[in-house]
Amino acid sequence: MRSSVHLPALQLGENQSLKKADEWRRLLTITPVLLWVCWKDEHDRIPNIEPTISPNAKTRPTHSQNCKALYFAILLLCAGVRMLASRKISMSQARIGQDFLTQYNRTLQQLGIDLTINNHLSTHFAKFIKLYGPIYGWWLFAFERFHGMFEKVNTNGHDGGCMELTLMRYWVRCHLIYEYLLALPANTYTKEREYIEAVIKSEGRSEHGGMMTELAIYRSEATTDRVKLPRVLGKHINLCIFLGPGTGGIYCLALDYCQHLYPDLHLIDDLSLGHGTAFVVTRVACMLTYICKDGIRYGSDSNKRTKADRYAFIVDKNTNEHCPVEIAALLGIKVAEKAPHICVVIHRMVSDEDIPPFPWCTYSDLLGIHVSYANRFHGYEIVPAVALDAPLALIPIHSERMGQELWASISFDHTGNEPEVMDDDDEV
Repeated sequence: MRSSVHLPALQLGENQSLKKADEWRRLLTITPVLLWVCWKDEHDRIPNIEPTISPNAKTRPTHSQNCKALYFAILLLCAGVRMLASRKISMSQARIGQDFLTQYNRTLQQLGIDLTINNHLSTHFAKFIKLYGPIYGWWLFAFERFHGMFEKVNTNGHDGGCMELTLMRYWVRCHLIYEYLLALPANTYTKEREYIEAVIKSEGRSEHGGMMTELAIYRSEATTDRVKLPRVLGKHINLCIFLGPGTGGIYCLALDYCQHLYPDLHLIDDLSLGHGTAFVVTRVACMLTYICKDGIRYGSDSNKRTKADRYAFIVDKNTNEHCPVEIAALLGIKVAEKAPHICVVIHRMVSDEDIPPFPWCTYSDLLGIHVSYANRFHGYEIVPAVALDAPLALIPIHSERMGQELWASISFDHTGNEPEVMDDDDEV
């Protein structure tokens, strides 16, 4: 699991009411794969049987426990929640998401499972989305998070209105900084930006997370490419030996990438005698330990301290498809007088038609699940940092039919639904 993604709720059998709503959402994101791992048979299928009940069981369930029926019912729930929880949604998608939940409720009834008032309320989401917009805009996650932020504010226990005044000042300061960051023009004075940075760092040291995370997201929204760099940048690297001796490095790959990026510079090999701007092997690129895009941290395999956050989904610019990749390196490139450019060295995970279908395949695009061979990658590619699309949860699985280890990559993107399910309806 990524460092920027909270772990799913544990000990689900007790105190369900104490679990946070976001924990349930995270759990539903990975549930289709987890249940398959637990319930699959020797043919990688969900068995169409009921498990035996222990003779020592204190209570015996009255509803059906058919594994296959329960699995596909839960799959409908996961698909509905995934679609309805998107930040952007059309009314057509809202009706489809609500239909998933309606089918889920009907399946539970057929299995003899008792329903609650929440099951009924879930059949009216489309009506409220039409009135108030995406659920993301009016659910309670933000209030829960703000309450957590307020709990960290040092009020010194003063009464007589002082405590309320302190909380109000904190709240107003957060929003003023947010609005100020978004309103900063491109030609802002350096000292002005440095002052804002000092405020952010000061808040980050005092809050250790909450305020710092919010400001990181605010700052990323205020930039053109939504990418934030570490405070300490790496030294220049030799592109001919980078990513391992004997590999030839990535010099030719980087040169070709920059030639398309800066066609006006007429970049040439630094050993070439032709006319143009030399792409000097040891002076154009430096390695970054991490970057933050839209407030999400991404690492790389070349980071010597930690390999965390090195997997992600990218959007292929040619096909507009979401592809799981391993980030081999994060590079900052500076050529001639051009502004520094942040790019990512990746290799895509290998997947082909020999991988058998899984029970969730009907909804794989909607659920953001991609299956590939474990530890197998295509060759290196370089893409801009803005191509990074979403965090990724990697679940190692074993296919009994293939007798091979596989990886199930699950996208934690909730900004919108996959293009395949987009409709020409009004977006809300």
